[in-house]
Amino acid sequence: MTEIHTSLLNTLITDLSSGTGEAIKPLGTPVNQAGEENDTDYWEGLKGATTETLRPVTDELASSWTNPIGKDRKGWESSLVGLLWDRGTLASLPTYLDNILHLTFEDKPAPTRPTWATGPTSTSAHGLIPSKPEKRYGSLHHTHKLGIIGWIIDLCCQTGVVRDFMEESMSALTEVRKEQVDVKREWKRL
Repeated sequence: MTEIHTSLLNTLITDLSSGTGEAIKPLGTPVNQAGEENDTDYWEGLKGATTETLRPVTDELASSWTNPIGKDRKGWESSLVGLLWDRGTLASLPTYLDNILHLTFEDKPAPTRPTWATGPTSTSAHGLIPSKPEKRYGSLHHTHKLGIIGWIIDLCCQTGVVRDFMEESMSALTEVRKEQVDVKREWKRL
């Protein structure tokens, strides 16, 4: 999983840093009349979390996901959260906000003794504790992981490198078909 995510993320990062075009957005991105995406206003996640709950954690990740992932592959989970926050929409990936919530927060643990002083002190108002995506990715449901991979593949298919490869492949296929027709003609003649 690490290699798949890292390769796909690096493809998007490389395309973005090459400056060959505008930033890749998901297909079917809804845009309101002001030209801004606005599909997250009514989302409510676990324990009443909203996008305002996620924003303090994800804004930093969204601005840093464009940094290339090194050979050690560390930090790809944070880059994934940044990409989801920066490029995700409820139309293209309906569970993306739930996935971000799962990757960046965890439930406040039950107290071990009946006192108000137990448990971590840095909790949000919703009884959620900020967490690192590296620790939470393993507990993400496999269908959500596959959905995220499919969504990133859709984004990668729009990059310049993939589009150029597809155009070259189509022209090569045309040449092969022409040769195939010529070989069939020659076969019939013989």
